[in-house]
Amino acid sequence: MEENRFAVSGFLLFLGTTVVNFGNLIFWLVLTQFVTTSEVGQASIVISFVVVSTTIFQLGMEYPLLKSIKKNPKYFGTSMILELLIILISLPIILYIFLTTYEQSLQQFDLIIVGLLLLMGIAFVSRFSLLGMQKVKIVILIMILGNVTKFTVAIYFAFYGFGTSAILISFIAFFIIVDVLYLITVRKKIGFGLGNLTTVKEIIKSSLVNAPGKLSRITASRLTVILLPIYGILDSEIGTFYIALMISIVAASFASSLAFMVIPASSTKNKDLSTDSLRIGLGFTSPLIAVLIVAPGTILGLIGPAYTKADDILLVFSIGILPYIIISNTISKFNNLNKSKKLALIGSIQIISLIIGILVLIPTFGIIGAAYATVLAFFVSSIPSIVWSERMVIKHVLKSSISIIIGLGSGYLLTYYNFEVYFIIPVTFMASLILIFLLRIITVSEIKKIIQTNLRKN
Repeated sequence: MEENRFAVSGFLLFLGTTVVNFGNLIFWLVLTQFVTTSEVGQASIVISFVVVSTTIFQLGMEYPLLKSIKKNPKYFGTSMILELLIILISLPIILYIFLTTYEQSLQQFDLIIVGLLLLMGIAFVSRFSLLGMQKVKIVILIMILGNVTKFTVAIYFAFYGFGTSAILISFIAFFIIVDVLYLITVRKKIGFGLGNLTTVKEIIKSSLVNAPGKLSRITASRLTVILLPIYGILDSEIGTFYIALMISIVAASFASSLAFMVIPASSTKNKDLSTDSLRIGLGFTSPLIAVLIVAPGTILGLIGPAYTKADDILLVFSIGILPYIIISNTISKFNNLNKSKKLALIGSIQIISLIIGILVLIPTFGIIGAAYATVLAFFVSSIPSIVWSERMVIKHVLKSSISIIIGLGSGYLLTYYNFEVYFIIPVTFMASLILIFLLRIITVSEIKKIIQTNLRKN
């Protein structure tokens, strides 16, 4: 089975990510007992600001790392030097923007921003270098150890009333641990060698081509968070918005894991496997999309009662998961096929549509307008992604959409007759899943083979 070549690594990465995400869920469940939604909102603004900044610094560097580091291990050392140089040169500009944009209550975290920028840059290059070498288990183990550290530090400082600082300090602790472990591993598995001028040119060229797509996907989710305070949105509302956003990202994590791991697999086999990645990702994710749309308030209630008011925001984000998966796999496809112009165009379309959406929708609709803008950007850029793909991709998208619609129909029908939500959720999930199997988006035998191969190899 061709898709096993990447599905094993993608499935393992997903399982590891699921464990980490479950840990993050526990993290927020416990932490919300010690911090307010306003403090969560402040922390999410700072973290999102750093994420958007590092995304700009990273360009699209993960794609050359995933695709070529097996062939040329010196990509790691060269990419790390480039990344750190970009960060250090840009630091004064980033700090100026932060200090002149946000109020005094956030300006006190300027040193934390500097630390996070540097630590996240190191983690970024190291993580994708190891994934490019298909050292997925090591990456997962390091992430788990980092999250245990983050949880412990956050709870300790939150217990003593540090609020927003507790959350941000825990992220610093997380990246210190993962960076040290990543670098130790990289030294053994890859080495710290530096490439020549040709290597530098290859990395920069591939990174710049992928930059618009990378920037658009990250900013589509994070840029709205850092812009909300400018539009007068309260910190408490931003906190609930951020949690809804994180839940939608978790729901899409399996498909995004496959989209990443299909790149080194395709490079090794000299064959584009992204269509199978899309099919399997949609097959596993469609039932989750249906559940999130039917019962967003219940899902948010697991975090805490204060977050259930963001149910309409989570519903909107859930609708955007499908086009997000399409875009992620299209970017992998065009990387595999070296179609740089189409990569740049899709990313540019997404950025432009996001900016227009933010300017028009947030002033009109408030905080939910930010969710509308994000999902609008995904839908607009997914159109050329589908048009430029083969007909099989359209077939997979249509079948997955049908399975989601059937799941929604079942869920809303039970809601109309006042069934309990804890009965509605599994019925919605199973109705969508049954359609996945009936339409042969994925099959039971495929799932067995992926799991068996995973167990055998790992």
